[in-house]
Amino acid sequence: MSGPIPKPLWNFTHIEILFLDDNHLEGPISQFSRFEKLRYLSLSNNNFDGRLEFLSFNISLRQLDSLDFSSNSLTGPIPSNVSGLQNLEQLFLSSNNLNGTILSGYSPFLH
Repeated sequence: MSGPIPKPLWNFTHIEILFLDDNHLEGPISQFSRFEKLRYLSLSNNNFDGRLEFLSFNISLRQLDSLDFSSNSLTGPIPSNVSGLQNLEQLFLSSNNLNGTILSGYSPFLH
């Protein structure tokens, strides 16, 4: 697949696991708040760009326990309230262009 995430995908609001790794998907990452039952989201090794600010407003993703955005072109800081995703056990953000300070709320993710 290439280009933005296909629009019909947004109609499947009860998705719990979504793997879109190793494609040529691009553009900003947004709209995942529609998937309130989402537990595992992996978008690694694509061409997504933009900032992770959308996570600041997607605290509705309360079921999310694994998030993989590694190997994209994401920029900016990690939003401070990602630590508010209480079920999040895995957070993969390597091989991006992120910057800023890692806050103490992220200590469970640092290894």
